[in-house]
This record gives sequence, structure tokens and C-alpha cells, in this order.
Amino acid sequence: MPRSSCVFAYLLVLLMGSGSVTAAVAAQIVLGQFEAAYMAVILATIVEAFPARVRASGVGLGDNLASILVGGSAPTSPPG
Repeated sequence: MPRSSCVFAYLLVLLMGSGSVTAAVAAQIVLGQFEAAYMAVILATIVEAFPARVRASGVGLGDNLASILVGGSAPTSPPG
């Protein structure tokens, strides 16, 4: 991610904490556009990695295994 995008995202996160509901909603909408652009490309790439015959199983298995490995240990990790 380019440095300017990181700075822009940081400023949007600061805007969300400013206390204004309107500013927080606007920042969420802008950050959502960044995520939508990223997810559109990455999901199409992941789907094309598998042949049509096993596409649903391959994508589903890969996604769920990643969730188990990365997020499954979250409840046991110490806070902060």
C-alpha cells in the first residue's frame, strides 16, 4: 500500500473519532470504497485460481482454514 494511502486512511480514522456522527459516517463510506475496490479484485483472482469443477470447495475450504488459523486463536490471546 502506498504511503499516501496509509496517511489518508489514518486521517479518516481520526475523523471517525472526532465526535461528529456525520463525519464518522462519511469516513466509513470512504474507507468502504477502498475495501470494495480491493475485494473486487482479490475475490475474482481467488475464484479464477480453481477449476470450475472444484471452485466452490476450493474457495470455501481455503477461506475457512484461514479463518481457523488466524481468527481461531483470538479468544485465547491475552488482551492488549
